Amino acid sequence: MVKQDKMMLWEKDGIRLLFNTVSNIWTYSHKKRKIIIVTWQNTKKGAMTEVTMKEGEYKLIMELLERKYHEDWYCPKENDFDRVSSEIITFCQIIEQIIMVSDSIMSTFEIESSLKRIFLSTKDVYEIHVYYGLGLSIGMKKTVKGIYRLKAVPNRTMRDPATRFDSIL
Repeated sequence: MVKQDKMMLWEKDGIRLLFNTVSNIWTYSHKKRKIIIVTWQNTKKGAMTEVTMKEGEYKLIMELLERKYHEDWYCPKENDFDRVSSEIITFCQIIEQIIMVSDSIMSTFEIESSLKRIFLSTKDVYEIHVYYGLGLSIGMKKTVKGIYRLKAVPNRTMRDPATRFDSIL
């Protein structure tokens, strides 16, 4: 881990994880993939982790609705940075398995498989909304009876989250 005034950096095996201590934004880079993670305590939908993934010019936005706010992801304490970094990297490696394509047609099977892995890896996420392409979206919900696909996905909570790519680094 390298600590600078406003950034904390973790690098290993071609993976680069950067935490901006001012904006509380995580940036994960591996090969050509870039993933931005921001946690929100209170939104219209409740506690949420927002994930924006980019490969080339293509972007995918995910909203993970959670029962419990990830305060340690928002502002990790210095002695917890390695543990939180490990959690974020594991989380990003699950999301990284989504195959990105250069057009607006993506395999919903690939996305659903990754969403199921997210549900299985964390107990606090109860609903996920994914927005990609030209207004296309998919959503899944976890209940005590299992995981199922939503018939309709609500509008994004945050306005223009993909603009974070232009504002950092």
